[in-house]
Amino acid sequence: MKEVRNYVYFARQPLEGADLFWSQVRLKHRYRNELVALELGRREHYTATMARYAPTVENLMAMDAATREVKDEAVAALKKSKSASRSCKGDPALADTVKWLKEHLAVISAHLKADKKVMRENEAISSALSAHTECEASRKRRSERDRRSKVAALTNAGGAITPDLASPLFTGPMQGPLCGECCACRQKALRAASGLHHGCYCETEDGARDFGSGPPPRFKSFPGEGYVSSQIAGGMTVDELLAGEDKRLSMRLVGQKGRNRLAEVTLSLGGKGRLVMPALYHRDIPASAVIKFAHVHAKRVGTTMRWEVRFAIESDEGFGGTPRAKSGAVGIDLGWRLLPCGSVRVAYAVGDDGEEFELLIPEGGPGLPGHARWRHADQIRGTHDRCFDAQRDRLCAWLRSPECPAPDWLRERLSHLHQWRSARKLAAVLRPRWRDGVREPGWADARFEGDEAEFEALREWSTRRHAHYTDWEAHQRQNVRNWRDDLVRKWAYGLARKYRTAYLEDTNWSTWARLPRVESGDYVVERARYLNRVAAPGRARQLIREGFAASALVPAAHTTAVCNACGMPDRFDAAARIRHTCPECGAEWDQDANAARNILAFGSRQEATAKVVKPAGTSRRRGKAAKV
Repeated sequence: MKEVRNYVYFARQPLEGADLFWSQVRLKHRYRNELVALELGRREHYTATMARYAPTVENLMAMDAATREVKDEAVAALKKSKSASRSCKGDPALADTVKWLKEHLAVISAHLKADKKVMRENEAISSALSAHTECEASRKRRSERDRRSKVAALTNAGGAITPDLASPLFTGPMQGPLCGECCACRQKALRAASGLHHGCYCETEDGARDFGSGPPPRFKSFPGEGYVSSQIAGGMTVDELLAGEDKRLSMRLVGQKGRNRLAEVTLSLGGKGRLVMPALYHRDIPASAVIKFAHVHAKRVGTTMRWEVRFAIESDEGFGGTPRAKSGAVGIDLGWRLLPCGSVRVAYAVGDDGEEFELLIPEGGPGLPGHARWRHADQIRGTHDRCFDAQRDRLCAWLRSPECPAPDWLRERLSHLHQWRSARKLAAVLRPRWRDGVREPGWADARFEGDEAEFEALREWSTRRHAHYTDWEAHQRQNVRNWRDDLVRKWAYGLARKYRTAYLEDTNWSTWARLPRVESGDYVVERARYLNRVAAPGRARQLIREGFAASALVPAAHTTAVCNACGMPDRFDAAARIRHTCPECGAEWDQDANAARNILAFGSRQEATAKVVKPAGTSRRRGKAAKV
C-alpha cells in the first residue's frame, strides 16, 4: 500500500514572487468567504422552500433548535453543580429538568424525522431544492467526471470495467449551456473570477466541503498568514527535482551550512508567475518517492514570519525509519490527568499481551523540560498585558483631557479604546488600514502638532516592549509544543515496534477545548483549560495514528465506567481518585488502565465496524499527510 508523507524544509522570504504569494493568499481567503456566502444563500433558499411547501417542518426545526439551546444550558448548569458538590448526581431539580428536556427533544426529533421523510417524497419540494443546488447540465457533467475517474482507477489497477461505466455521457468534450443560477454554476463562475492558481482553488474547495453539513459556516477575517499549493501532475522524482529542468518545480543546491545544504526552490504557479526562495535542505527525500504536491507556507510566530516549503510525497516502498510490528493490537486511552507527583498523564496503553504503558509529561522546572514551561509563557503574557493596560490607560487619559489636540479621525479610531483588550490592535494604530475599500492613514503618516510625547510613548511601547513580549511568548509556546510533539512521537513509535494496530476513542476533542471564559473565575475551569493545553489529546491522537501501521477509532461511551473484569457499569466521581473498586466483582483498577482495556476489547471484537482503519502517514485530504 502506498504511503504519503509531508517533507518540510525551513525557508526564507521569497527572492522572487513575494507579491504573487501574498496576492494568492488573499484571493484564497476572499474565495473562501465567497463560498461561505454561497452556502448561506443555499440555506436561506432551503428555509424559504420549507416555509412555502412544508411550514410544519420549519416550525419543528425552530422548536428543535430552541430546545437544544435550553438543554445545553441546563446540562452545563448540571455539570457545574456536580463539580461543586463532588458528586455524580448533582442538583436533583436540574437533573429532572435535563431528563425532561431530553425526552421532549426526542419527541420533536421523531416528528421532524417523519415530516422530513414525507417532504423528501414530495416531488415539488425535491425538485425546488435540487434545481437550486445543481442544474441538470452540472449534474450530468459531475456524473461524467466521476465515471471517468472510476474508469481511470480501474484501468491503473488492472480491474474490469463494468457495463454501467463503459458508456460515456458525453461523446466529446463536456460542453453545453449552464443555467448560471444554481449553486454549482455560481461556484464555477466564482472560481473563474477568483484569479487563483489551480492548486490554490482546489485546496480552498477541499476545505469548504464540510460547509453543507453541521452549523452554518462563518466568515473569517484575513489572518495575515497562509499558503499556496501546486499540484505536480503525473508526479516528479527526486532526480527530476534536483535536475532543475522541470519548470513546474525545481531545487538547486547552492552551498553548505554546517551539516545542512542550502538550496534554492523554484515553484511555478502556472500563468500567474513563480516563487523563488532559499531553503535549508536538511533531509534527503527517498529515491523511490514521487512528489505529488508542493506547498509554500508563511506562518506568523510573534511579530516575525516563518516560511516553509513542503513536499507531499508518495512511495510504494515505504519511508524506512521505525520498523513497525506485523501483528498485535493496543488500546490507548487519551485525556489529561494531573498526578500527585506533578506530572500530567496524557495517555495510557494496554497491549493484547497484557503489557501496560503510560505517557507522562513531567512538571519540569527552571532549565528543565516539562509542562511548567507553559506557565512561564503565561507569566510572559501577564507581564505583556500589564504593560498594555498601562499604555492604554495613558492614551485614554490623554484623549479625555481638554488640552488634547487629537483630530477627529484619531478620536473616531480610538473611540472604544477603553474597551480594547488586544495589544496588537493598539500597535496597529500607528499604521494605515483599509476600511470598506478606503485607505485610512495611520498615526505615523498623519502627525499633528502637540502629539510628540504620546506618539513617542506609543511608538516606543510598540517597537520595543510589545514586539519583545510578543516574540518571547510566541517562541516559548512554539518550543514547548515542539518538545511535547516529539515526546508523543517517540512514545508512539516505541509502541508501533510492538503492536501493529492502535485502537483509540472516537472523541471530538475540539468540544473539550471550548471551555468557559477565563473571567468566570472558576478554578476547575482554569485548571482544565491549562491541562487541556498541555496534553492536547487531539494532537496526540493524530501523532499516534501516524506512528502505527494501522489504527482504528472505536466509540468512547462508558469506557471508563464499565468494569473490564465483569462488564458491569458503575457511576462514581472519576475526579476524586485515580483508582476505583468495582462494587460488583471487587476488582480494583486504575481508571485510565480500565478504559484502555475496554477500548482494546471493543476494537478487537468489532474491528470490522470500527470507524476508520488506515495506514499511518495518510490523510483524507489530498496532499495532506504526516509531517516529517
